[in-house]
Amino acid sequence: MYRFEPDEIDRERSNHQALLQGCKGDKLDSKRVGNLGEIAFERFCREYLPVEMWTWMNEEAIRRCNPESFSSYDFEIFEYEVDVKTSRDISAFSPESLVENDSDDDIIVMV
Repeated sequence: MYRFEPDEIDRERSNHQALLQGCKGDKLDSKRVGNLGEIAFERFCREYLPVEMWTWMNEEAIRRCNPESFSSYDFEIFEYEVDVKTSRDISAFSPESLVENDSDDDIIVMV
């Protein structure tokens, strides 16, 4: 398990990016949590993987608040495309929930 405690800057960036994407209400909270998940995963990669082995595809969007630079996936790790899924509810990561929410994916990985 990797514990991530966002600082105030991370919270502001994730919220601002969600606003730039036009999110409101519950959708805003969901997108903000998703953005924090990407920031958390980037920190995990920085701590545990060689820098030349991974790329954060949405770094420009989240770090620089540029809504035009979003990629269709979040990271490239060992030349694999990785889409980070984030939830406050651990049951969202059960195999049934993952397949139900994104049935087009062939492979499900929880890091």
